[in-house]
Amino acid sequence: MKKQEKNAASAFALRIALALALTSISAILLASTLRPPAAGPQPDRPAPDVVAMVGPVSQDLDVRTLRYIPPTAEEEERRLTRHPFPLAGGQIHQSSSNPGQQFTDQLMQGVPIPTIPSPIQTFAGMNSVQSGCGCLPPDTDGDVGPNHYIQSVNSSIKIFDKLVMR
Repeated sequence: MKKQEKNAASAFALRIALALALTSISAILLASTLRPPAAGPQPDRPAPDVVAMVGPVSQDLDVRTLRYIPPTAEEEERRLTRHPFPLAGGQIHQSSSNPGQQFTDQLMQGVPIPTIPSPIQTFAGMNSVQSGCGCLPPDTDGDVGPNHYIQSVNSSIKIFDKLVMR
């Protein structure tokens, strides 16, 4: 009987030792997660970048006071067309690389080229190179006012003064 009591006492002591060991390990792990982080950036963990959010902006300024940002200069590509474009006077611009040139010449012989009167005033507006992105075809839009013409091409805006253009 004494041997069984010894085994039971040692098993009980072993259970108590294991319980104390597990609770101390759990307490250490819990304490390490609850510790406040060290102040400032650490070499192994850099601080995150903080960026202020920007919402809608309204600028009630005169458009003429905005600074000019020149568009990037790009060379405009030569437009490739399937059929030749007739020039003024009934002449057809001939391309030697077009295999169907004779057929096109026959079609264009009977087509009268209209004579349209020229406009009273013209000026060079913005093209696709000045549009800011060089997109082809450019998305051109404009509006005429009493003293100015405003043209927008893709992401660029240009204001023309009518008095200067005369």
